[in-house]
Amino acid sequence: MLLLLFFQHFFSDYVPETGGPPTFALTGSAGTGPFVVAAVDPDAPTPVNPTEAQIRHFLGGDFTAGADGTLTNSTPAISEFLQPNPPLTSTAHRYIFLVFEQSDEFSSQTLVTPETSRDDFNISAFAAATGLGNPIAGTFMEVWPVNSPTPPDV
Repeated sequence: MLLLLFFQHFFSDYVPETGGPPTFALTGSAGTGPFVVAAVDPDAPTPVNPTEAQIRHFLGGDFTAGADGTLTNSTPAISEFLQPNPPLTSTAHRYIFLVFEQSDEFSSQTLVTPETSRDDFNISAFAAATGLGNPIAGTFMEVWPVNSPTPPDV
């Protein structure tokens, strides 16, 4: 299982709980790594009309798990964390976080760079092309637009 923790920001104007970046942790017997962590929004610009999906909100490699399962990495992310921010005209978006065992091909991949557009990303195709295979852990969260009407009780 993948756990996410977002720290609160008390030093500026209102920042939603997902102001991030999050801390990642694995539970169970996933090993020590290295791992690749990815986060995508499959609902852009809206869940009804996801014409820009998936948006890549994070992609980084070389994560290792400490004794408590907390993931840390020693290299810059390929795509730094992009705060979830659904448009006001949308309902809630899902943000999916996945962990993969890092393949040898991942370290030398050039499909995604810091300059590559974040829109129209396909995590399944990327994982297949870079030898990542299937994710070993994952989770998701829903985020409503900032200042949207109160979301319905779920």
